[in-house]
Amino acid sequence: MNLAAILYTLSSVPIFASRPFLAAFVTALLARFGSELPWIGDNSIVVALGQSPAWFQSTTCIVVLGFWAVLEVLSAKSPEIRQVLDQIDGFVKAGVAMLVAFALIDADTAKTIGAIQKAGFSLESLWALVVGGLTWLAAGLRNKVVALVIDADEHDDVGLQSLLAWTENSWTVLGLLFLVIFPLAALALSALTTAGIWWARKRAEEREERSKAPCPG
Repeated sequence: MNLAAILYTLSSVPIFASRPFLAAFVTALLARFGSELPWIGDNSIVVALGQSPAWFQSTTCIVVLGFWAVLEVLSAKSPEIRQVLDQIDGFVKAGVAMLVAFALIDADTAKTIGAIQKAGFSLESLWALVVGGLTWLAAGLRNKVVALVIDADEHDDVGLQSLLAWTENSWTVLGLLFLVIFPLAALALSALTTAGIWWARKRAEEREERSKAPCPG
């Protein structure tokens, strides 16, 4: 189990809870082309990504992830697409995060599958489940905050939904690059981000409770 891969999968949990397909798409691109990039080509995380299985770096995988990433980005402007994705939101995000964790933590996919079949869960499989579970929880917190934004600006008249979408898209790409360059700082930032989302949700619930008035009847 590679320490760089562990840091990457753990630090990227809030990012996958926000834009899983875009995050997976950027990760696959870094896995395939990261070693050719200046300044970060010999980075330990980029090297770990480059050791991921061939299927994860394949053109087919990148195209499929790119297609879903585009739909994900467009969902911010399309209520219809957003409604479809919302039906399976948490499970999809957890599943994509687990898939990436499987690809990055154990480069020998056949070995992992064999371990699951013969001896239950391997250590890599258990870690992927942990990453998936954390992503599912983070996605639930994030969705509560997004729901508050939508309620406050349902038709995006003020532009709150557009601003949130732009922020999440930018944060996904730049956040993963920041993670590659400063993994420990990114891990701390991810923890603070998740705590901030939880705090925002808690404050909103408290304001809602205070705004309630007894029924005159």
